[in-house]
Amino acid sequence: MNQTVLVTYAIFGALSLSVWGFVVYRQWILGLPLIEAEPRRDIPWRGTHVSVAFVVWLMLQTAGELAIRWKYSIAADEPLPTDNLEVKILGVAAFSFASVGSAILIGTYLKIDLKASLRDMGWSSSNIGRDVMTGILAFLAIVPVVLTIHYLLVDAYHLVTGEDPAAHPIARDSQLNPSPQLLIGHAFSAVLVAPVVEEFIFRGVLQGWLEKLAHATRAIEAKREHQDFTATSESDSTNTLEQRTSLAAVPADEQPPATTTGSKPDESIPEPPMIAPIIVSSLFFSFFHVGHGVAFVSLFFLSLVLGYLYQRTHRLLPSLIVHMGLNGLSMANLWYVTAGKAVTP
Repeated sequence: MNQTVLVTYAIFGALSLSVWGFVVYRQWILGLPLIEAEPRRDIPWRGTHVSVAFVVWLMLQTAGELAIRWKYSIAADEPLPTDNLEVKILGVAAFSFASVGSAILIGTYLKIDLKASLRDMGWSSSNIGRDVMTGILAFLAIVPVVLTIHYLLVDAYHLVTGEDPAAHPIARDSQLNPSPQLLIGHAFSAVLVAPVVEEFIFRGVLQGWLEKLAHATRAIEAKREHQDFTATSESDSTNTLEQRTSLAAVPADEQPPATTTGSKPDESIPEPPMIAPIIVSSLFFSFFHVGHGVAFVSLFFLSLVLGYLYQRTHRLLPSLIVHMGLNGLSMANLWYVTAGKAVTP
């Protein structure tokens, strides 16, 4: 490891510790929430729309792979060749095209069927500056933690099995074909396309719907509590009559204010954070990265932070910045490792 890399790691670590110091000061000393919850109406889509979104996303990716197999006459039961650079580059292009196309189709479907707005889907131009700063601070805080968890898992896997865990597909492709063209294609796909599409699907569509379910459950519980309170009050009619009689003798301006016990909570501001939607969406996110070696475990913890950012702001930009930053850092490291091979005759 050269001096430039060491200095970069040192600066990154110092910035991360500074952010964690701010987190501790704000949360445990001042007693303030890390991010204030912002109001937003519940999204209009239902579980069927979420299912359609995932089906469209997966089907278009499958269609991209089938197109590559058809072009090069590769049977469905045969793996794609790992030593054919042209196939790999076209495969990355097909994945990017299919991912972007699926996001456009899903957004159009929600717009036409439910008149959902871009704000409902998590895309908003309001508070861009604050969202960018929130994303940068979250990136500095969580990425070192995620990378530490990942490398500890790699070491533990090697210690237990005596073997290295399976490499990430991008790392595997780049090692087998250390070509600048392939690295650029993977960088575009991993740093730009994948974060945008995955944040839209897992946070905007899936977690947004899960939060809607949580709000409905909370409203039902509040209604039940209100009914129980009403039943209890009516059963004690004697005490109620005595209370009314005593209050009648008190001037109106001195009577106690009416209570709102059992009233329906404000569903537009989820406070405190709803944990279940964040965990469930993170489990789905992790599951769809199972083929990436042991990274799916550390990505679960990353997704918890991404879900929290979305749940507080209901905008995708903060979580998108963190996601893009992590993938960008991983691609930069991969480029550093393989770029020398790519230019070596």
